[in-house]
Amino acid sequence: MATLNTLQMAKLSPSGSQLSHSNPACSSIDLTGVAGQTTASSRSIANHGQSMISLPDWAFYPLASLIAGGMIAGALSFGDVTHRAPEEIRAEGLAYEGDSLNAITTGNGLTAELLTEGDTTFLRVSAVRGPLDGIQSAGAFFTLSPDELSALEGHRVRFTFRVRQAAPAPADGVRFNFFVPNVGQDSWQRHTVSDEYGEIIFDLSPQSCDWAHGYIGIWPDWDNDRNAVDIARVTLTALEPLEC
Repeated sequence: MATLNTLQMAKLSPSGSQLSHSNPACSSIDLTGVAGQTTASSRSIANHGQSMISLPDWAFYPLASLIAGGMIAGALSFGDVTHRAPEEIRAEGLAYEGDSLNAITTGNGLTAELLTEGDTTFLRVSAVRGPLDGIQSAGAFFTLSPDELSALEGHRVRFTFRVRQAAPAPADGVRFNFFVPNVGQDSWQRHTVSDEYGEIIFDLSPQSCDWAHGYIGIWPDWDNDRNAVDIARVTLTALEPLEC
């Protein structure tokens, strides 16, 4: 039986109001959770319907990058950290598994729990609405650090998600997206999932070669009783450089 390691998250800004970015082109990234919580923690915060602040594009993305960078730097300052050169990041890629899954952040309408089952640590991600319903966001997402963005930008990339349906509300499918400049809500890719862990692999060729921000987004189906998936591992691998 899975045991709860980290309580589900609902994101609020430091003032308690939800902070979001509104983009007419539907390419917005929600700051709820980025400004309000660093990682999944051992606390549960009520996600109330508060007043929302809308930021223009020119203000939103720099602010999101600064906040995410500060969160990452603060988290890394508490432990032994091995700095990786850009060549190492490109060669080794990024991997979120075990305790590093704790870096997940959730937007409005989603929750994430860090659980263990036997020797496996995984995230249980659930949704109560779709990406275009209400405040738009990157879903449940991992934020790339400035060093990772600098090393990986301008490359074709490959994603691998180890995922299954989550009882007792197993979603039939899950959507993934990689939010970099010029990628918006119309770029979610839906994949079906089963009750056994399996790998979903796909490649992307971002149009932009200058990544001011990067979010790996996850969004399960949101039917009332079939709206959760378990994520055991997420990897991002750099492939060949793109012609920029």
